[in-house]
Amino acid sequence: MKAMVVEDNKDARVLLTEQLRALGVETVGCGDGREAVDRYPTEKPDIVIMDVAMPQMDGLEATAQLRRIDPDASIFVISAYSEDMIRRAALAAGADRFFLKEEMDRMLAQVCRRMGGEEEVKRRGEGVDSIRGAEKKEK
Repeated sequence: MKAMVVEDNKDARVLLTEQLRALGVETVGCGDGREAVDRYPTEKPDIVIMDVAMPQMDGLEATAQLRRIDPDASIFVISAYSEDMIRRAALAAGADRFFLKEEMDRMLAQVCRRMGGEEEVKRRGEGVDSIRGAEKKEK
């Protein structure tokens, strides 16, 4: 499985990319929506994880453009903002799912489900736990 992580905050993009790699997911990172739209046709990811607030092109516009490019694209939108208006706008733009950034565990579990079902979630979930353990040790 290949995931495209679209996040303008480099630290957040690297962290999410590392978490996905620990789960066995090939990743490609993009710094904004314009880059994601430009790279999507050649990268052909199985899933796109898209931040909302970004320069150049925000995640809502990028989601809408990706949906036009590929009506079957799997797009998860993530945001630090919990307003219901943003959730509705993301789904209206074509997102399959919307997650708050504080719900990363739920989002990663959904990625695992798309990879191979409940057993895969349990098996691969150990990778997320080991990352959390390493992060705690670093602090």
